[in-house]
Amino acid sequence: MKKMFYVMLLAGTLITIVSSCKKDKKNGPVTPPAGAVQLWSNVHVIDSTQWILHETNGYPDNGNYLYTFTPNTPYIPQIKVGDIIIGSAWGGYIRKVSGTSLFSGYFAINTSQATMADVFKSGTFTFQVPMNDSSQQSAGVTRNFSNFGIFTSTDFKLELLSGQFNIQPNCNFTFSFDSTGLTNFQVSTTNTALSENITIGSKGAMPYQWTHDSILSTYTVNSIPTVTAWTSGGSIQVPVVVKLVLSFLVTGYGGTPNLDTINTNMSWSSSNIFTAGLQYQGGVWQALHNTTATNVFAFDTFSRVYNTYESLSFLAQIKTSLYNVAGPELSMGLAGNMAQLQTGGAGTPFLRKTGGWTTATNSQTNNPIYGKNIGAFTQSWNSDSAFYQAPYQATKISGDNQTANVVTTLPQPLILKITDSNGQPVSNLPVTFAVTHGGGTLSAYNLYTDQNGLAQVTWTLGPPMGNQNVTVKVVDGYNHPLLNSPAVFNATGQ
Repeated sequence: MKKMFYVMLLAGTLITIVSSCKKDKKNGPVTPPAGAVQLWSNVHVIDSTQWILHETNGYPDNGNYLYTFTPNTPYIPQIKVGDIIIGSAWGGYIRKVSGTSLFSGYFAINTSQATMADVFKSGTFTFQVPMNDSSQQSAGVTRNFSNFGIFTSTDFKLELLSGQFNIQPNCNFTFSFDSTGLTNFQVSTTNTALSENITIGSKGAMPYQWTHDSILSTYTVNSIPTVTAWTSGGSIQVPVVVKLVLSFLVTGYGGTPNLDTINTNMSWSSSNIFTAGLQYQGGVWQALHNTTATNVFAFDTFSRVYNTYESLSFLAQIKTSLYNVAGPELSMGLAGNMAQLQTGGAGTPFLRKTGGWTTATNSQTNNPIYGKNIGAFTQSWNSDSAFYQAPYQATKISGDNQTANVVTTLPQPLILKITDSNGQPVSNLPVTFAVTHGGGTLSAYNLYTDQNGLAQVTWTLGPPMGNQNVTVKVVDGYNHPLLNSPAVFNATGQ
């Protein structure tokens, strides 16, 4: 009997030990999955269902802030000096604790600015913030403008007469950390479509010099993606508070030394695909950029003017901030120069051109939100250039001196080519066709030259037999006929 008692006691002891070991193993530290994002052990993610951020009182001169919370549950974490608190309330915050106090149901925490490297111990995470205005019928963000004064003085006005911007960006973020801190950061917008259709008017006496920057409109996106991270107690959701501000900007400067009058409109249509971004890797910034651009420039009628110069930029700018701290800026669009020059005496054509157009990306990262004060970075790159030169000469290419039955369409179209004084084609120039004898009809009467400087129509002869003709007129900026203009195409009806 005594032997049986000791056997039962030994069995019970073994069961207790095994149960205790299983319990200890269950309650022991959790091993995160391979490659998981890990937090430092002193990080506290503030859950707004447990703590309500009551108020913040800041002291910008030294970066110290007092955060006052109202506990919504009896839960009070053991927050100590040197710990990190992170939350999404009031625009988000990452703060290092410098002092704590509890009074009258409130918990007050004195803090200074912390960094994302103080929160994330190791691992890589990515997320995307789409920018899409649901109030617009087209994808992305679309803005229309009319009669927007870019610059106005007593004698001169530069105005955006009409225009539309449409951009379809999604901002991608990537962060990587190890025990040394931030190892890789990237923000980019990839294969972003940006289209612009703009008409600008310049009128009055051109001042010697003017400068101006304008924000046409802004669009704001607030997003709080979450990152699954691991602590010794298991997984936890960490909010990453992102604010994106998309602004359509117009900037410019220009002048002329002789105060000539100007009255001209310039328009361009632009369809660009951008990849623009910034990457921090290996301790240095790198620009991420690629542009596929289609840009068409055209000048409208204008008065006598020479030696004027204007530099204009029409940009879509994306400013980023994380946890209320300013981050990189990305700018996409065209920036460049347009000039109007008279190269000779009275009666000579103008040389009018646009050139040097660039796109740019830049960063403002002096605030160490990422984990290191990695300084400022600015870089721009050439996109493409477009030139408009003064029309000089009209040349008949085909369609002259044909013979066909009356009231039938001639087999060859009438083609006229417009070139500048260097023999280069001039596009987007108005050309006027008219039947001046024979009573026939044309497929078009008023059209613009194409990218090769060509304007063409088909001609259906009238009923009279014998000679018939079409006259084509093209003029320069002074309303003077070009060389070989008017051009006359002849045909014989039979």
